[in-house]
Order: sequence, then C-alpha cells, then structure tokens
Amino acid sequence: MATKCALILAAGFGTRMGELGKTLPKPLWPVFEMAMLEIHILTLKEMGIEKIFVNTHHQADVIHKFMDEVIDEEDVICIHEDEILGSGGAIHNLYSRGVTKGRLFIQNADIFFETGTNTYELLSQSMESKSTTSELLAVSVGPSTTYNRLLVEEGVLRDIVPPSSVAPTITYSGVGLIDLDYLNYIAGQSGFFSTVANFQKTKVGVTSPTQMYEYWDFGTKREYLNSHIKLLRSEKSSFRSRLERIGAIKKTKINGQLNSYDTQEKDCIWLAQKRKSTEPYVYQGSDGTRIVI
Repeated sequence: MATKCALILAAGFGTRMGELGKTLPKPLWPVFEMAMLEIHILTLKEMGIEKIFVNTHHQADVIHKFMDEVIDEEDVICIHEDEILGSGGAIHNLYSRGVTKGRLFIQNADIFFETGTNTYELLSQSMESKSTTSELLAVSVGPSTTYNRLLVEEGVLRDIVPPSSVAPTITYSGVGLIDLDYLNYIAGQSGFFSTVANFQKTKVGVTSPTQMYEYWDFGTKREYLNSHIKLLRSEKSSFRSRLERIGAIKKTKINGQLNSYDTQEKDCIWLAQKRKSTEPYVYQGSDGTRIVI
C-alpha cells in the first residue's frame, strides 16, 4: 500500500497580508499561540498522514529555519522552488522527486477546514465511489463574494464560472485529494486546474460535506483579523477546540469581558510575543478590535 502523503502549499508571496507579509511568510503567521504551518502538520498527522511535504519559495530560509528548530521531524520535508511553480507545478515538482504513486492530500497553508470527520478518508471514499482522478473539497459562499464558482453535476466538476447573482454557490476550498497514478507529469510552472484537476480531460470529483462544517480563512489581513475575532467569541467551535487541545489557544489568556487575548487592553488580541520585533505590527478591524502581531 502506498504511503499516505500530503503537500502543504506554502510558497506564495504573501502579498495580501500587507507590509508584514513581505518579511514574515504567511505560513508562519500565528493563529494565537502557534504558526499556521505547525497547526497543519499536527492536524495531518492526526489524520494518519505518514509523510508531509511543504513547498517553499518566498522567505524560504525563514521557513526552513522554523522547520529545523520547531518541527525537526524526518517525515516532514521542505521542497524548495527556485522559481515559484504555482499550485499545479508544485504537485508536478513533487512527482518529479519520486512521489508518483497513491493519493496525495493537498492543503493550502492559509485555510483550515473542520468536517467533523477524517477529511482524508472523506475524500478517499468519494473518490472511490465516483471513480474520479481527483476529489476537491467544496465550501459554500455567499452570492456577493468574489470567488470563482464550481458548476457540479452528480458530484463531478463540469465547469468553473465567475461569480454572479446566478452562479452556483460553492467554490474550491483549497483542500483536495489527487490520485498520482493518473497524473501526466509536466515540468515547470503550471496551474492546478490546467495540469492536475483538469475537468475537461479527466473526471474531477467535488465533495461538499453533508454535515455541519467549519471553514476558516486566514489568507488576507482582513480575514486573518476577522477569523481571530470570531474564534475568540466562538466557544463551541470545533476548530477552537482543536486549537485549545494542541496548545494554540490558552484558555487562561482569554478575557471575555474585555474581548481580549493575552492583554488587559479592551478589544485587543496580542500575539506580538511570537515575533522578535521591537515594533509590533497592528491590524484594526472596522469594529475597532485590534490584533497585535
């Protein structure tokens, strides 16, 4: 049986994170007490993933140093890209390094998905029942959001359409499962939907969780702030429970009366201890809540 492998896509430039994104790679931004990258690695291991790959490019030396000092595990491996290859190229690059058999779980570094079950097994079961070459996890979106939408028929992707008032209300979450036995290797930079999950050439499945799920987006500075605020107020969140269990959130640092974390300042989430900087970076939301990194 092939080794269960996963690829965390972590090579992006962090342009949507503002000035701080230029120097602090997004995968290392903290979710309260723990870097996003570390949370993903712990979660993937809980899912039974045996080997984890992380592709790097922007601020790669910072990520590699973090991996050596904090993770330091033989089954978690950085794959550096001298030229950024895109999400499709990253998968092909891994394939060229000998990961050519079985199923590859893929995960964007800046989003988290709680399905209430083992997501790898959920996608595997869908892939087997529909005989697809890849299986994408979908998430519902509002009609006013700017995400491209997935046109799906009987669980199979038929088209990707721009957002509109009449467009479908689901989009790709950034989580998927690829059957590498059907991948046709292409060198260099390439797109995910053109060279990996090409629905015009192969059968690409789409799975939408039937039970309650949670989707947490930290991909822009606005979403990063909003997700922290929401987590601080969501005592019954499955994702918050996971963060508390692995030590990413310390209950003793939450002050519900002040709506704050690790500070006596009202409406403030303080994460500055995670960075060695004399000038912490501050984001402020429309409601006045601040997050200090």
